[in-house]
Amino acid sequence: MIKHQNGRVRLTVNYGYDIHSIEVPASTWLQIQVGEALPVQGQGFSVDGEFSQDEWAFNVRGRNSLQVTAEDARDIFDGVLADISVAEL
Repeated sequence: MIKHQNGRVRLTVNYGYDIHSIEVPASTWLQIQVGEALPVQGQGFSVDGEFSQDEWAFNVRGRNSLQVTAEDARDIFDGVLADISVAEL
């Protein structure tokens, strides 16, 4: 449960050999939780010295779904919201 709707939330996926996170406003997290389909651009990350942009697709393939992809069309994570860690910042 989010205590401060004006705050921020860190959402983290762990897919075995790497971890990816995104920080979103608490209000966005509340929208995601009620099932609103939202694509959100991540902060990006480095792979072997090269920058790659990540995109998080919340509820796009159905309620409670989450897909994280990189700009080169590489799948990073494909699962459900229950698979992520949530931390209020």
